[in-house]
Amino acid sequence: MKIAVIGLGFVGKAMLDVLAFCFPTIGFDIDPAKGGQAATLEEAISFADHFLLCLPTNYDDAEGRFDTTSLEETALAIATKKKGAVLVVKSTVPMGFCASLQTKCPENPVLFCPEFLRESSAKEDASSPSRIIIGRSAVHREISETWGDALRLCVKNDAPIRHVSLEEAEAIKLFSNAYLAIRIGFFNELDSYAMKHRLDSKAIIEGVGLDPRIGTHYCNPSFGYGGYCLPKDTKQLEKNYLGIPQELITAVVKSNATRKEYIVEEVASVLKGKENPVLGIYRIRMENGSESCRYSSIDDLIILLKARGITPVIYEPLWAENEYMGCPNDWEFSHFVSSCDLILANRLDDLIAPYREKVFTRDIRL
Repeated sequence: MKIAVIGLGFVGKAMLDVLAFCFPTIGFDIDPAKGGQAATLEEAISFADHFLLCLPTNYDDAEGRFDTTSLEETALAIATKKKGAVLVVKSTVPMGFCASLQTKCPENPVLFCPEFLRESSAKEDASSPSRIIIGRSAVHREISETWGDALRLCVKNDAPIRHVSLEEAEAIKLFSNAYLAIRIGFFNELDSYAMKHRLDSKAIIEGVGLDPRIGTHYCNPSFGYGGYCLPKDTKQLEKNYLGIPQELITAVVKSNATRKEYIVEEVASVLKGKENPVLGIYRIRMENGSESCRYSSIDDLIILLKARGITPVIYEPLWAENEYMGCPNDWEFSHFVSSCDLILANRLDDLIAPYREKVFTRDIRL
């Protein structure tokens, strides 16, 4: 088995590292900055017989669905040049996409093997996954088993493997992220109530979490969920419900927007009455440990703040530019802290924690 990983974002890079321990593996990305061991897509196609497709599928608000153009075009290009090669879709897709792709590539088995990686620990999650889900059409059961055996060789743990239909695998991915979004939304709304009534969120959440059916994991309040996956996946799942009665999925999409609006209201009330107040935002990355600033929940806060006439100052050492979304990026942490009247911090860490008296956060962990 020779494997080409197409697309070297955080998912593709993590999978490339894991698979390379056991199999001849090559990586390709259209962006030279992301590296890769192949000079061209043609060389990757010539090299491999299994292709792991880790291409971006951004949500298109105008179309109301994921933009799968790049994924589909790449899969068709491989299928045209390499009949019989296995196409393993790793990108998150709308339900029904993989069955449609299989129809368009009848001579190439299509599998769907969703990722469940956290961006801050992608390599660790890839090497020790919580589960391995493989979707396949009925005629490709044996190929699905072979791919499962290959992944079993590469991972460090004894993760359970489930072989299901293509659409069932697509549903597992979207519903997994929808549940995580709902859980985040629940504890954020709990925190909003506590904030309004000046209650101790941490005490309430710890008491709620003592119920073993609920637990104390994944319950830290935030400024709303962001990142690459949850916002787009919940929107896509909502669209997949067309013609099916539901309220919860729509509610969690709205809840996330409401939470961000409420946070901005609270921040504005704190600044009200101060003459020319300076608002700082400490870090725009998605979460502690992440090196990505894309699609952070802070982005929406900045938009809402600027709509109120408040242009914050950013401290984000990972951002190479002097401005972010029209806001100055202050590279000097000591100057940033001293110049700000109030600092928004979605997540606390050891650097900002000593200045807690001027920090606005909902993080209860530190």
